[in-house]
Amino acid sequence: MNKTFDIAVVGGGPAGAATALSIRRQSGLTVALVEKTDYGQPRVGETLSPGARSLLEYLEAWPAFEQAGHAPAYGNAAAWGNDAIYQRDFMFTPFGHGWHLDRRRFDADLVATAEHKGVVVYRNTLLEHVERQGGGCRLRLRQGEDTTGLTARFVVDASGKGQVVARKLGAERQLIDNMVALVAEYPAMPDADTFTLVEPCAQGWFYSACLPAEAGGRTWWVALMTDADLIQQHELRAPAVWWRLLNGARHTMARLAGARAPERLQVVSAHSALLDPLHGQDWVAVGDAAGSYDPLSSSGIVRALDAGIHTGLAVVQALAGNRTALAQLAERHVGAYQQYLGTRASYYQMEQRWPDSSFWRRRQAVVTLAPDCQLVSVPKAVEAVAWPSDLQPLEPASLLSACSSTTPAAAVVAAHPQRTEVGDERIILGLQWLLQAGLLAIAKPGAA
Repeated sequence: MNKTFDIAVVGGGPAGAATALSIRRQSGLTVALVEKTDYGQPRVGETLSPGARSLLEYLEAWPAFEQAGHAPAYGNAAAWGNDAIYQRDFMFTPFGHGWHLDRRRFDADLVATAEHKGVVVYRNTLLEHVERQGGGCRLRLRQGEDTTGLTARFVVDASGKGQVVARKLGAERQLIDNMVALVAEYPAMPDADTFTLVEPCAQGWFYSACLPAEAGGRTWWVALMTDADLIQQHELRAPAVWWRLLNGARHTMARLAGARAPERLQVVSAHSALLDPLHGQDWVAVGDAAGSYDPLSSSGIVRALDAGIHTGLAVVQALAGNRTALAQLAERHVGAYQQYLGTRASYYQMEQRWPDSSFWRRRQAVVTLAPDCQLVSVPKAVEAVAWPSDLQPLEPASLLSACSSTTPAAAVVAAHPQRTEVGDERIILGLQWLLQAGLLAIAKPGAA
């Protein structure tokens, strides 16, 4: 049986739930929310900053949040740039303490609030197919062995980094980096430190926080943030190797008195990426589906809630006939993301203790190449030039081949076969390196 709604939101995380709540707060439009889980499986916890309260209050989700009793978080700490610990105490902000979230409870409560506000929720439901039809989109959903159809005037992709709607409708992901998290879990004492701690090492940086445990009590979540190719290169997924690296992070180790090497490590995607385009005539992306951020920014859920509120408002306006609402939303999103990239670069520039590390060199290199710069390859023996390890697995021959005739830098990036694998930034840095090595040249104006 096919059901019809004004709006279908695909993804029931914070961004999707906030979008659905925002739409219902602004209008009487009918909303369906499709979530692939029933919120029964464990989810990696996070710390929520104090300023999130105003967003939850706007969404009328604060009472349920307060009742959930999430553990208080009193600040962040980092040994960034040197070995000394710097602390930011939440209690000295106007908002008081933050919270260490039980993510499963948090996400489930947000969606339950949306359901209470009239959103129809499909749990344990997968999106199998989406296609444009008439004045909207038709979705094919699967619940176990059963399939059902759903038609909506408008679709919101809140499916996270999988971008299951946007990519089916032709959008592409611009990968900034290939960061992943290698996560281990350790028991924590009831009086464990409530500060989130960040501590760099040669192959990335460690994150640790004391979060609610599935079986009750509290647990240490310890994650090494590094790049996917470095995991293989340095065998970082081997618990013994990960443990040796952790032993060099003395502040983190001090929190784990009596701990041993983990039996296994969980791998979690943590890359930065930007969707292009953000929207079409009858769809828009929000949250991690629209743009994902470095965990160093420590603001993932706040960003998701804020984006959901603004996206909900833009969707309501678009369906009411405002032809510029989605374009204005996209402009705001792209501007904020460019600002984030600048802030990210400045923070990574502050850490100079491992100048020979591929992880740090990649984030400290400066992009100077103009997108419209016309490049052309120079005949030379490529084998005689040592390709830097921090640019691998990007292949220099592929860049030179792309510039066999005069080509704009932006076109090389857009068409590169390794774009999804290595990200735009590494391709640009590779072009810059080849220019410096004399294997590429900037073509003179008017050259063919």
